[in-house]
Amino acid sequence: MTHSHDFLTDTRATERRTWVVVGITLVMMVLEVAGGWWWGSMALLADGWHMGTHALAVGVSAVAYMLSRRFAQDPRYSLGPWKIEVLGAYTSAVLLGLVALAVLVESVARLFNPQPVAYDQSLWLAVLGLVVNLVCVLVLRLGSALYMQELGVDLGALQARGEALAAQGRTVSWLADVTDRPQLRGLLALGDEVKPSAAAAVQRLRALGIHTVLVTGDNPGSGGAVGRQLGLDSVRAQVLPEHKATIVAELRAAHGPVAMVGDGINDAPALAAAAVGLA
Repeated sequence: MTHSHDFLTDTRATERRTWVVVGITLVMMVLEVAGGWWWGSMALLADGWHMGTHALAVGVSAVAYMLSRRFAQDPRYSLGPWKIEVLGAYTSAVLLGLVALAVLVESVARLFNPQPVAYDQSLWLAVLGLVVNLVCVLVLRLGSALYMQELGVDLGALQARGEALAAQGRTVSWLADVTDRPQLRGLLALGDEVKPSAAAAVQRLRALGIHTVLVTGDNPGSGGAVGRQLGLDSVRAQVLPEHKATIVAELRAAHGPVAMVGDGINDAPALAAAAVGLA
């Protein structure tokens, strides 16, 4: 018995736009590598090769679209040809590591043999590279399930998979195409590793009578998994940065002075609301 493995429908338009992104990124790669070499800018040279790895990763996604369409009814792919995308991500990471080593070698060489840098020309080309990145971001968007709801994206057949990953303590990010009508294109699952000494530090705080709370933008599954590993008193998940200050105020009212550890930029309002802020 056979069945369809084409879980995401109407992907031809997105496939074409993906190839457009690949083309734009490759052109920018050539410009930055050539500009970095000609004007003596290691920053441009490094970013140019970085662009190349992006083009490879996005190109593999475009090829995956074609292969998924071709083998959608093939019974040999019982779970779909998803391994192609995994292989592409792995290959991109390996190539980026090799490029980083090459840039490191060249940078050390220039310490002993300095070269003049044409900063004005390099800066304008770098700005153009930033514009290209922003254009690509507008084509494909990445965010949480809550962000997908705001965009009107239907999580469809991948919703159950995302929920299962979240229950395992993974942070799930969703990839959507919003150029025409919002459509889901995939998901990424990331995991947090707790430092070996963190649990002991939390237990020392609790022994002093300090109430410990994790306030995170991650999903409840991921936040809960970290909370259990650390032995925290409570976890507040899926909290937007602008709402953390409200939670700090609630905790001050319930428990007294609050000390908060957070990101110096995203958590600035909450850090300011706490009696002690550690960035």
